[in-house]
Amino acid sequence: MMVALAPAGAALVLKDGLGLLAGLFLSVLCSVGIGIRFGSSFATDRTNRASRCVLATAILLIVNLSALFIGCACDNGPRSNEANIIGWTHERRRNAMSTAELEKTAKSIRPRDPQAGLELLDLTTNYNAALAESWWTEIGEANLAALPQGLQTFGGVRFDVRGVIRLCSQVKEDFGRKFPGRVEGIRVDAKCRQLHFLHGNFWKTTNGAEVVRYIVHYADGTTAEVPLVYGRDVGLSACTNRPDVENPGARVAWSCFDARRGHTQRLFLTSWRNVKPEVAIATLDAVSNHRVFVTPVLVAASIEPAD
Repeated sequence: MMVALAPAGAALVLKDGLGLLAGLFLSVLCSVGIGIRFGSSFATDRTNRASRCVLATAILLIVNLSALFIGCACDNGPRSNEANIIGWTHERRRNAMSTAELEKTAKSIRPRDPQAGLELLDLTTNYNAALAESWWTEIGEANLAALPQGLQTFGGVRFDVRGVIRLCSQVKEDFGRKFPGRVEGIRVDAKCRQLHFLHGNFWKTTNGAEVVRYIVHYADGTTAEVPLVYGRDVGLSACTNRPDVENPGARVAWSCFDARRGHTQRLFLTSWRNVKPEVAIATLDAVSNHRVFVTPVLVAASIEPAD
């Protein structure tokens, strides 16, 4: 039994090409070695010994390979952060939500106000959660139902607030749903001096750790990256401690005390000065940091048009 489990265990620890190669190598090595030993033990002559060694090796190889592939296919249980980091890439997490889930969310999003200008980015096609939809945080259930919706001003910046782009850096279910590690193709299609992000993070991490990175795609094919750091650019969006001492470096744009749940909800404002204001920005990608467990949210984004 231990022989059969060895290659499957190797593949489950590294659930990718390297893990499968390690599992295959151990399958052959264990099967040949132990097959020869067992075949030799029960043989009465040299010819009989050879045939029994081949038979024992073949049986053990089948058992090992079966354990390897069945184990990899059935590994749906909880995994450690380290295993999640190694075994899941952002390429495989882009489409973590089903079409049915996205269609259900779309019905909860109010229409865009006709008075919303082009400087208020339209995130309609990118939303994957409603403001009133609850998700788990380390202090319990939370949502953004109390956040004012529509055309709103936070921190002196105008935003179109109607839904949430929610990310999850690692594979975990939240009220039966799995949110993606990244969202791509947020349309901008404009030249601008600055980008403003109204965002948050609902799981605490270490000060100085990157939470999310916005990748700016310019119309000329070049890119720029905007890494946002916990404690400086974004803080904890649901906290029971004194909010004035939690992540003091992050700029709070909105806060509200939830009396029923007994915690304060917050969103933060980060402004980024465009390094190429003369070139139009085509799209943005929001990419969570899979090396730590974080659940960042982007509620709205605006641009400051270039002259």
